Amino acid sequence: HPHSPRTPPPSLTPPPRDMPPKARKRALVGGGKKKKAVSGRETKKGVKGVASNYIHRTRAVRRLQVSLRDFRRLCILKGIYPRDPKKKPNGKDKTYYHVKDIKFLMHEPLLQKFRDMKIFLKRHKKAMIKREFNTAKTLERTMKPQINLDHLVKERYPTFVDAVRDLDDPLSMISLYSLLPGKTCGEHRMEMSAECTQLTREFEHWVIRSKSLRKVFVSIKGFYYQAQVYGQDVTWLVPHKFKQSTPKNVDFRVMVTFLQFYTTLVRFVNYKLYYDLGLRYPPILDEKKEDEGAYLAALKVEGREEKKTETGERGSTADESEEDISLEQQQKTQAMVAQVVEKLEQEDKSGKPMDVIHDTNEDEGVNEGDEDDNEMDKAVSTTQEVEANEAKELDKMQKQIQEDEGDSVCIFNGLVFLIGREVPQDSLEFVILAGGGVVLREGQISRDEAMSEKITHQIVDRPSQKYKLFTREYAQPQWVYDSFNTRTLLPIEHYAPGATLPPHLSPFVHDEREGYIPKQKEILRSWGGQVGGEVPEEGDVIVEKKADSKEITEENMAKIMMTNKTKRLYDKMMHGIARKEAVVENLRSKRQRLESEQKGDAED
Repeated sequence: HPHSPRTPPPSLTPPPRDMPPKARKRALVGGGKKKKAVSGRETKKGVKGVASNYIHRTRAVRRLQVSLRDFRRLCILKGIYPRDPKKKPNGKDKTYYHVKDIKFLMHEPLLQKFRDMKIFLKRHKKAMIKREFNTAKTLERTMKPQINLDHLVKERYPTFVDAVRDLDDPLSMISLYSLLPGKTCGEHRMEMSAECTQLTREFEHWVIRSKSLRKVFVSIKGFYYQAQVYGQDVTWLVPHKFKQSTPKNVDFRVMVTFLQFYTTLVRFVNYKLYYDLGLRYPPILDEKKEDEGAYLAALKVEGREEKKTETGERGSTADESEEDISLEQQQKTQAMVAQVVEKLEQEDKSGKPMDVIHDTNEDEGVNEGDEDDNEMDKAVSTTQEVEANEAKELDKMQKQIQEDEGDSVCIFNGLVFLIGREVPQDSLEFVILAGGGVVLREGQISRDEAMSEKITHQIVDRPSQKYKLFTREYAQPQWVYDSFNTRTLLPIEHYAPGATLPPHLSPFVHDEREGYIPKQKEILRSWGGQVGGEVPEEGDVIVEKKADSKEITEENMAKIMMTNKTKRLYDKMMHGIARKEAVVENLRSKRQRLESEQKGDAED
C-alpha cells in the first residue's frame, strides 16, 4: 500500500514549479521509485492464451521464406487449411493458421524443391534473354528439379482404407480434367489430360473386374457412379462428353495443384487394387483400338504371372522385386524357427526340461543360457505375431471380397449389346460390362457383325429405325440405367425408340427416410416383379406417423424440462422436419394437380 509504514507519505508542501516534469510528477505521487503492488510483468497481447496458437498468413510466409504462391501450393499438397480462431489478435480481415501446422511445414522436403525451381527459372530466363538456347536446353535437362509427391500420399493416408474413403474428389477431378482442353493455365499441360483419361480407365476396369458398381444416375451435370471398394462407398461424377468451356472466374492454378496430388493418389490406389486381384499394373494400352475410338476395350489386362520381362537375369519388375522381398522375409523367419527347433531338440536329448535347465544354470551362476532363451522367445514371438497379423489381414480381405461379390449386380449376363453412335457410348459400355454383359460399338465392327443374330439388344436414341431385326430388342439408353438400379430387366416396351420415357429416379435418395415415395418408384417395383398387385392409383405414397395424445403430452413435458441450449437445438430439429414436410406436401400437391389436368384432357 502506498501509505504503509515502510514507504514515507507524500510531501504536504507542493513541489516548486521550476522542477522538471518527471521529477515534479514523482514528487506529487509520493516520490522515489516504488515497487509495483501487483507482482509479475505485464504480458503483451497475443503472447499467451488461445490467440498465441495462431499466426496470420503474412507472418507464416515470412517464416517459411517462400512466396505466397508456393505457400498456397504447399498447404494444398500437405492438406493444411486455414483456421477460424475465436480471438483474432491481428484483426478480423486476416487469414489465420495454426502454429503447429506452420512448424510442420518447416520440415517439408518440398520447400527445398521450390527453392531449386526458383533458381532454375532465374537461370533459364537469363539464358533465354541472352538467346543462348543450347544453354537453356542443357539447364532443362540437368538442373530442372523433379517434384515427387509419393511421400505425401503415404504421410496423409497411413492405411489403404483411409485413401479409399477420400477417393470421391480425386476421381471427380480426374474425370473432369480428362475432358478439359489443354493449357487452361501455365501449369496445365496436354500430358495431364491423357494421364487422367488413363487413370479413369484403369479404375473403371477394376470396377468391372470386381463387379463393384452399385448405383448409376444421369443428370445435367453428368453421370454419377457409386462403387463399393473394400466396404467403402465411393461416389464420383463424370461429365458429359461435350465441349467444355473454361470460365474466367476460376483459378485453374489451384485446381492443377489439387490435380497433381490426386493423380499420385489414384495411381497408388489403382496399383493396390490391381495387385489384390492378381493383375499386372499398369495395363497395356492398345493404340490401334484407341485410334479406332475404343474406350475400355483399348486396355489389355494380364495377370502378374502371365507375362515375364525379357531383361535377363538382372531385370525384374516391381511385382517380382516385391515377391523376392517377401520370399527373403519368409526364409529369414523359417531360419529363425529352425534354430529354435534345434535348441529344443538338444534340450530334449539332455533329458531335462527347460525349467530344470534354467534352475541349474542359476545355481551354477552361468548366465549365457538366459541370453539364448531370450533370443529364442523373441524369435518365436515375432514369427507368431507376423503370422497372426497376416492371417487377420487375409481374413479381412476375403470377407470384404465375399461381401462385395454378394452385393454385385450381374443382370446383363448372357446379353450382347450393340451401342449406337448417338448414345453416350463410354458410360453405357461401363455400366453394361459392370453388369456382366458384352458390348459392341457401332462404327468399330463390320456390317456382317452388326447383323449377327448373337446380338440380343441394340441401344439407340433415334425416333425411328430404317429396318428392325426380329432377333433383337431395341431400347433407349435409360433402360440400361433403370434396369441396373432396380436389379432387374424392366419391360422394354416402355423404353422403345420414339416412346415417351418414364421419369428417371435417383437411386441416391432414401425415399422412406425422406417421407415421400414417388409413384414411379412403385411402378418400377411392379415392373420388376418385386411388389405384387396393381399399381396404386392414388398417386404418391406419403409416409406419415400419427402421434397419440399420450405421446404429445410426454413430449411437452420433456420440452419443459429441457435447458435453454437443448431447447434451441430441439427447435432447430423441428424446423428442419417441418421444412421437409412442407417439401413433401408441395410435391404431393403438384402430383394431384398434374393428375387432374391429365384427367381433364382425357375427358375433352
